This record gives sequence, C-alpha cells and structure tokens, in this order.
Amino acid sequence: MFEAMNRKLRQNSALSRRLAIVACLGVMALAACSPEEREFEPTGTSGTGGAGGAGGSGSGMVCTPDEQRSCYSGPPGTEDVGTCKPGIEVCLPNGAGFGECGGAVLPQPEDCLTPEDEACNGVDPLECPALGIGWLRTYGEQASAQMITDIAIAPDGNIVIAGAFGGTIDLGDGPLASTGSLDILLAKLTPKGEVVWAKRFGDAALQQANAVAIDKDGAIYVGGRVLGAVNFGSGVLTSAGSGDAFLAKFDADGGPVWSKLFGDTALQEVRAIAMTKANQVIVAGNFAGNIALGGAQLASAGGNDIFLAKFDETGFHAASRRIGGQGADEFRAIAVNTNDEVVITGVFSSTLELIAGNTLTSKGGLDVFAAQLSPTFAPIWANAWGDAATQQAFDVAIASNGDVLLTGAFEGALNFFGQTIKTDAVASRALYVTRIAGTGDSVVWAKAIGDATAFVTQASLAVGTADQLALAGTFQGGMDFGGGPLMAADAGDLFFAKLSSDGAHVASSVLLSGGAKDNDAANTVFALALLPAGDLIVGGQNHAPFLINKALVGSFDGKDGDAFLGRFLP
Repeated sequence: MFEAMNRKLRQNSALSRRLAIVACLGVMALAACSPEEREFEPTGTSGTGGAGGAGGSGSGMVCTPDEQRSCYSGPPGTEDVGTCKPGIEVCLPNGAGFGECGGAVLPQPEDCLTPEDEACNGVDPLECPALGIGWLRTYGEQASAQMITDIAIAPDGNIVIAGAFGGTIDLGDGPLASTGSLDILLAKLTPKGEVVWAKRFGDAALQQANAVAIDKDGAIYVGGRVLGAVNFGSGVLTSAGSGDAFLAKFDADGGPVWSKLFGDTALQEVRAIAMTKANQVIVAGNFAGNIALGGAQLASAGGNDIFLAKFDETGFHAASRRIGGQGADEFRAIAVNTNDEVVITGVFSSTLELIAGNTLTSKGGLDVFAAQLSPTFAPIWANAWGDAATQQAFDVAIASNGDVLLTGAFEGALNFFGQTIKTDAVASRALYVTRIAGTGDSVVWAKAIGDATAFVTQASLAVGTADQLALAGTFQGGMDFGGGPLMAADAGDLFFAKLSSDGAHVASSVLLSGGAKDNDAANTVFALALLPAGDLIVGGQNHAPFLINKALVGSFDGKDGDAFLGRFLP
C-alpha cells in the first residue's frame, strides 16, 4: 500500500514539472521563469542594461564600443574660454566604460608674452600689467662700451637691433669681438629675445650704427658713421677723415646687398632711416664740411647742418638736400606719412629758412623745429618753438590721419599755436608731448610732464593701434602722466607711458636702477619700437643694474656702459 502511494506521488511530481515547462514556453519568456532555473557565466557587471545601455540582455556594457563624447575636467566656467577647449573620450571595445579624455586644454599659468588667455578667465591677468616686463637682458663687459641705438620690427615679427660695442658682446649665440675702439653691431632676435643671427663690422678705428629700418620685403638698411675702414661684405669702404656717413643694405638673413659711404675730412653721420610705401629708403643726419650723396654736392653753411637723401632699392640716388643756417643745427628724428611726405624734427641755435621768406629764428639757446617736406624734399610747412631757455627735440611720429606727434624736453615755456605749456620750476627740465595738425598750422593738444625736480634727458615715441602713443625715456626727479607720480631714485631711471590719441593717460611705469655708484650711472633709452601686438621693444645703454622684483639685472659699468634690450607688455 505504501509503495503504491509513493509511486502515485512520483507520477504527480513529474506531471507538475511537465506542466510548468509547457507554461513557461507558452509565455515566450521575456524574463526567467524562476531564479532556480537560470544560470549565467560571470561578466564583471550584470544587471538590467547598465548606465550606458537600454536594458537589453544584461551584458554589462555602459556605452557602445567606439562611441565618442566631449569631456572637460577644468574648473566650471573655463570651458571654451581663452585657450581652454574640451577633449574627446572614446568608449572602450568591451563597452565597459570610456577611456581617458584626450585633447582637452585646461587652464594654465598666464604667459604674458602671448595675446592668448591661457588662464581662461576672460579678463586681463593681474600678473601681466600694462608696461610690465616681459623680458629684459643686458649685454657687455667691463672696461668697454656697448649700446643699442636703434630697433626695427621685421615683417615676420622678429626684432632687428643696431648699435656699437667695444671689447666683446654675446647676444646668446657666442661672443663677438671688436677689433678696436667701437665696432658696428647688427643682429636679429625673436620676439622672445632669442638671437637669430648677429654680426659685427669694423676695424681698429671707431664705427657706429645709429639707425636701422626694414622694408616691406624684409630687407634691412643700416646707417651711421665710419672712421677708418669697414667691409659690410660688398667691398671695403674707407673714410676720408673724421668720420663719414654710411648706408648699407642687407637681406633678411643679414647677407650683404650693397653699401655706400659719404663725406669728406669733416664729420658726417646718418642719424635716422625711414622707408616709403614705394620701398625707397630715406636717410637723414648731420654733417660739417661737404657731402655728396649722389646728386649735387652739399656744403654746410656753418657748424653742423642737416642732410636728407633718398635712394631706391638698388641704392640709386633719387633726391637729396641740405637744411641749416649759420649756427648749430641738429637733426633728431624722421617720420614718413601715407603720402610719402617726410616730417623731421631737430634743434637750431640761429636761423633756418626752409621756405623762402619764412625764416625761423631761435629765441635763445636751442629751439625746436619741425618741418614737413614733399616726397622730393620740397618744403610744405615749417615751424619753431622755444624761448630764451634750452629746448630739445627727441622724436617724431605720424598719426593715422596725418597729424604730427612730437616729443622732447624743455626749460621755461613752449607755445604751440596759442597753447602754452610750462615747467614747474626754473631749474626743471620737463618732457613735452604734443600733437599738431598735419597741415602744420594748429595744435590738437600739448602736455608738459615733470614736476619741479624733473630732468628729462632722452625719450622715444611710437604710435600704435588706435593712435595710442607709447613713450620710453630717461629721467631724474618726478613725472606724472596722469596715473600717479613716477619717482626716479638715481642719476637716471627709465619711464614708460601709454597715452590715448587725445593725450589721456592709459598706463605708466618706472624701471629703477639698483643704485648708482658714480655720477655717470644713468641708464638711457635710445630706441623704441612696437611689436604687432603692441608690446614695447626698448633698447639703450645701462651703467647700473636694473632693479626687477627685488633682484638686480645687469652690472655696474659706470664709465663705459652695457647694452640693454627689453620687452614691455602692451
């Protein structure tokens, strides 16, 4: 009986299992019929489709293999600001997740020498103030003089410098050795101050470059004076006496093209070079005695006179003329406007007659003059400013509308077409900056900058974007461009300033020396040029080290002086 009952139970159990299987097949299972009847191999992640899937079969994939998506781990608000950009991350082949983020650009410390916003904050960085130092280098050795006298910016943005040196000088690619008193220095550097090439020219006598300019094709023109002999690579040139004026052309790599020497036994020298739109080169300078520039010989009327000459790209003479009277006449600076008209400035002690019947007469000491000439050097207008004290002309530039910008130093008072500016004290020597109409008959604005202790000895001027003015120079005492007093600490410290087109203050700063060891320890600006982004490239001569971030840059060379070159932020 018990055996019959057990057999019956076994039959019922088998029947129940068959019915369960049939029922399970009948619903075309979308899920397992019961946990006990499902078995899986482990896959690392299991479940109901994961974060990257849509349910599915529970494969554990969180993304589709090779799927791409944007990624960025920088601080909020920095993505797509400045240089910061998102990257791309790619789903792994097994779909288990995304790989590393590739190509993202995250915030970095600000590089003040680039126009980009590396910090990705969308504002002008505090660590890169206007006129702050990008870099500054000094070059030279004790017991010999080195100086940078002029700067030009090449079409590719590189920096070309001209100057002179004795002893040895090393710009970064090995020393150059002078063969005598002073030799000519010519070099090209990158915007970061790294030397591209550097050359010297000269013999045992004195040779010096005063001016450099670059044409639209990148060719380089250098001018100055030569005593003795010099070979620029196209033949030996020998001076006739005290020093002759020279002009030499080089290609963009510093290779010689042609060179010329002008003068007699008296002293002649090129002081400035400018280029026309037609790629003609204009040279200007001072001379005594006689000088033949390719046209008729020019003779000084007494003391120093001024010469102008124009040459084409091959060195062929196109025009030349003399300017001067019986007294001392000194050329200072030149600029060329969009019509290829020439504007010059300088000082004179007696009379000047550029326009027949319009004689300019000095009121005492040295007075300032400015004149505009046609492309053939015919006078268009000429004016003079001064009083019984001494005035100096430093530089000239042209605004976009043809207005003329002048800077120099003065004692006493200057009257620019009815607008009078004065120094704060009889003994002070202030900086003047003025903008006069391109027609030469009215003043737009004029400013005197310097307190009762000021004594300005040198300044350079350049015009940038939106006719903004850049100034750099040397001073003692105090100056205020409108942003607060700048105070020199030693015999000669450097000032920097930016003014708007209407003369309003934009920025200003002072670069102090590390302390003068003697009375000759002035640091002096000789040259200023602007990079395309507006950075100031400034060069000159230092007799004392510069004080930068509480550290001294350079050395004491009070007697002779070293060359310096620096980049200052726009």
